[in-house]
Amino acid sequence: MTGLALRTAWLLACLALLLGFLIFARDGNMQLYLFWTMLVICFPLGLLAYPFTFATMFMAQLVPGVGSVVHFLAGNNDYLVVWFWLFVFGFVQWFLLVPGIVRLVRKLFGQRR
Repeated sequence: MTGLALRTAWLLACLALLLGFLIFARDGNMQLYLFWTMLVICFPLGLLAYPFTFATMFMAQLVPGVGSVVHFLAGNNDYLVVWFWLFVFGFVQWFLLVPGIVRLVRKLFGQRR
């Protein structure tokens, strides 16, 4: 598969998981399963989503106005905040860092030939 096909598949998987989070909002076991699936496709950089999720929820309670925005966007579903941060870090990893590293390796080893 080409890089474009892999990135498209990753985006579609993320959108499917988001849809699952929205559909199964009241099913805690399914939310947990969807969370772990999202973490797997965003691993390893997705591990940074934990502190950012905690910071977002903390700021939502601490700063007036931010809490209403987070509540409006996520409702009572904290997993949507987790999904957002996993998506952000997965996107950075698969769309920016990995292609940049591949280009760098190709450039470094391409010059030595």
